[in-house]
Amino acid sequence: MLQKTTRLSPLHPNRKAKILSSVGSGNDFETKYYEQTLDHFNYQPQSYATFTQKYVINSKYWGGANSSSPILAYLGAESSLGNDFSYIGSLSDNAPRFKALLVYIEHRFYGESIPFGLTEESMLKNESVRGYFNSDQALADYAEILRHIKESLCAPKSPIIVVGGSYGGMLAAWFRLKYPHIAMGALAISAPILYFEDLVPHDAYDSVVQKDFKKQSKSCFKTITKSWDTIYKLASQPNGLAILSQKFNSCSQLKSVDDLAEFIGDIYFSAAQYSFPPRYQVKIVCDAINGAPDGTDDLGRILAAIQSSYGGNGACHDISGFSDYVTYSWDWQTCSEMVIPMGGSKNITIAREKPFDMEERSKQCKKYYGVVPRPHWVTTYYGGQDIKTVLRKFGSNIIFSNGLRDPWSRAGILEDLSDSLLAVYTAKGSGSDFETKYYEQTLDHFNYQPQSYATFKQKYVINSKYWGGANSSSPILAYLGAESSLASVIGVVGALPDNGPRFKALLVYIEALCLFHRTKKKKSPTFIELVLAAWFRLKHPHIAMGTLAISAPILYFEDLIPHDAYYSVVQKDFKEQSKSCFKTIEKSWDISRRWLPSPMASPSSPGIHWRNQLSEFRGANYIVMIR
Repeated sequence: MLQKTTRLSPLHPNRKAKILSSVGSGNDFETKYYEQTLDHFNYQPQSYATFTQKYVINSKYWGGANSSSPILAYLGAESSLGNDFSYIGSLSDNAPRFKALLVYIEHRFYGESIPFGLTEESMLKNESVRGYFNSDQALADYAEILRHIKESLCAPKSPIIVVGGSYGGMLAAWFRLKYPHIAMGALAISAPILYFEDLVPHDAYDSVVQKDFKKQSKSCFKTITKSWDTIYKLASQPNGLAILSQKFNSCSQLKSVDDLAEFIGDIYFSAAQYSFPPRYQVKIVCDAINGAPDGTDDLGRILAAIQSSYGGNGACHDISGFSDYVTYSWDWQTCSEMVIPMGGSKNITIAREKPFDMEERSKQCKKYYGVVPRPHWVTTYYGGQDIKTVLRKFGSNIIFSNGLRDPWSRAGILEDLSDSLLAVYTAKGSGSDFETKYYEQTLDHFNYQPQSYATFKQKYVINSKYWGGANSSSPILAYLGAESSLASVIGVVGALPDNGPRFKALLVYIEALCLFHRTKKKKSPTFIELVLAAWFRLKHPHIAMGTLAISAPILYFEDLIPHDAYYSVVQKDFKEQSKSCFKTIEKSWDISRRWLPSPMASPSSPGIHWRNQLSEFRGANYIVMIR
């Protein structure tokens, strides 16, 4: 059995829901870099060294400094900030309502904010640098940047609300405690603020994961439990690891059964922690296990679960190298100050883990980094054993938000501590407001042949978070799915969540056009958007009161506009952005022609030297979809 390194985020980025980037053409996000002090708490010569820290601003909704509109600041956690902010819904959802400036700050020593141009690995090997990698330095960074932003925008009266999730949620709550003069309030999402010094049972996290899988499917949970005995029994036999390597399609032969146990266990942990709509990952994993062909043994069913999480394209799995990921930045934090005592127990059968052993963990940290953990520092610096009492006496204006199916909720604040220390939670999932449904849809609406009455299940998703209810005649904003799966777009359909709070609207997302609206016995007006929206309003005006048709090329039929209309705008965009860039692109096509085995079609429109070549030379496709 193994003792896993605690972490608050998945180790592999492909675990996260695939969400389209909110940063693209015509984007509202501006990336900036702040010259940050390396050491905020000492006055030695090396303390004055600086590094560039990344932050991003979105002023699309901001009312301006004179209006005292607020600043909503996302505090980065144990990962790079990246360029995709659409998954941080609490900021973009509330920005229009409060006319807020949005700020996203990357945590020091992650992403582009690693000092002195070091890589993550080389930084952690440099003991003179990594010592500045801790949460109190990070909070001071946030204070510096937020002060700088208010000064540079001449916005001294704009209140700041800090927001964070998981480790970032703890940072948000702690920031409000340590810097109340900078942040007026905090939203701490899924913040396991009690997971220190035995304030909750060591197996608290695992117990919620186990409960989630049991609730989803008893047969699925039973298969998982049985599989562990099979795995360890097989591993103890001659050539057992070789057999397991083959069965689980490992890229290299397993060196230890514990590597396999950690790899598989992380699938279950991540599925529970990131069971977001519309991909409820626990359900996906259990559907894969239960849906394996008849006669499939337990290990074959577990392999199906792995493929459901990593993709079933036949690629091998880097099982032995999986544990290498935990030797990087977050592992350092757990070896220094973030000592979260989590581990298995005799009651946990969803995974094979050792109980937490502080002595063993200290030996590991000493071996890797030459330091031993300080398990009492977090409670000493941010609040004692009775953190709830500390919050009541010294804290205010903090909202603790949790989803009860999120494993971290067991270590979260689940009850109001005062009139200004509030706990909100949902029992539906890991902080989810979305509910996936399926409608038994008629195959053919326009004929009455026997086959026309066949049906299929059509997916749609509902978010009633903002809805005022049927009696209030609050509207329904309905997104009509187009040429992609609903899962790929639901996170970035900004028109709906942006307007949901203002109109107290029910949000509906339909995977393809259907007429299920007629079954809704409501008198609420429906507001349809996107490409099919205009036609829906024409054909079904008794159902849809209005339409928002975004980027709808409704005139692109039967020569109503020139054939090259689309490409002429693309060309104009590139010319206006940079003439030298456009010239380089033009010249590149002459080179690319020489690479191809046959001559390309000649362009039919003067000045556009690449339009007809796209389908034949996709490898050099420079076109950007501009919306």
